[in-house]
Amino acid sequence: MSDNQGDIVKMKMADLRKKLEELELSTQGSKKELQERLRTALMMNNEAITNDYVEPGEDEEDNESEYEEDDEDVPKATKTGCRRKQTREQVSLTFRDVEESLEKFSGDEKLSVTRWLDDFEEMAELCQWVDVQKVAYAKRLLTGSAKLFVRYEKCGKTWKSLKSALKSEFEEVVDSYKVHRELSRRNKRNDETYQEYTYKMLEIASQADLEPRTVIKYIIEGIPEDPVEKSILYGAKTIRQLKERFSQFEDMKSEMKSHRKIQDKKEDTIKRVSTGEKSRLGLQSVSNVKRCHMCGDKGHFKSECPNKQKGLKCFKCNEYGHIAIKCGSSVPKPTNTQKTNSISRNHTTKHTKEITITDVKLTALIDT
Repeated sequence: MSDNQGDIVKMKMADLRKKLEELELSTQGSKKELQERLRTALMMNNEAITNDYVEPGEDEEDNESEYEEDDEDVPKATKTGCRRKQTREQVSLTFRDVEESLEKFSGDEKLSVTRWLDDFEEMAELCQWVDVQKVAYAKRLLTGSAKLFVRYEKCGKTWKSLKSALKSEFEEVVDSYKVHRELSRRNKRNDETYQEYTYKMLEIASQADLEPRTVIKYIIEGIPEDPVEKSILYGAKTIRQLKERFSQFEDMKSEMKSHRKIQDKKEDTIKRVSTGEKSRLGLQSVSNVKRCHMCGDKGHFKSECPNKQKGLKCFKCNEYGHIAIKCGSSVPKPTNTQKTNSISRNHTTKHTKEITITDVKLTALIDT
């Protein structure tokens, strides 16, 4: 690193600008500013900060030995303050330290460019990055269309110009109807926790100006549970209240699940006891009764029939070797055994009557 520092100091303005152009960095400013810009870029590319990191313990020992060799009369408080200052300077965060915490931006997905820039600037402020580092690190996070756009437009010489170019190219006004439709279609997945699902719904809702109660309603509707069980959630007016209700909802579901297990266990026990009681009393269901389809007797199946060799049994004449439809014997029909009582009367004389029809006398016989 010392060789690079010496080379940068010796470089002229033209050489500094040429080197910065190769790195796609701004060439505006004084010679001191150009040197500092180039020095920071080279330090970032070579990860010099990480390689030069010294453990605090070792640093304190080195500092103590230096103070002891140089001046034994230096106050102890001064030594401690200097050690703390050097430790803070050495423990600086590089892109490699926070790379996993930053999200890549392609411009092809639904990630909002404004949200991505806000997250990046928040991390840059935390790590105290200068503009040169912001430009370089932001370019490393760009992929897809965003990366091609910056490379083609050559708008990444300063952080302000890069930020403005990304916003103008990839920031779009989202129709609130699309946000409503996406919220209505989004349901909670089985592998998601309620908290994770809530934050994903809030991320979708952040694309438009929606009321909190509307978002809460979409969140509740997207949970695939019984509406009666979800009634505890509908009283929430803020996201914080909804999170508290989710905790109560999970406890209620856990209790209901344990109650169902106990109920199922009781029903299974009752079923087994009733089955054993039937067996003890010699009762069997129709499906468990053995019946032979060859002789018609109970207690065995066709394969176990003792009269198997005789053939099929005729249920008309009870003989083996044929079936009832082909039976040739005349079996007397069963007589009616019902007793009938009849009353009769013998008439010895005939019933007659003398009648006159048009002055003609006739004798009529009365017969039923």
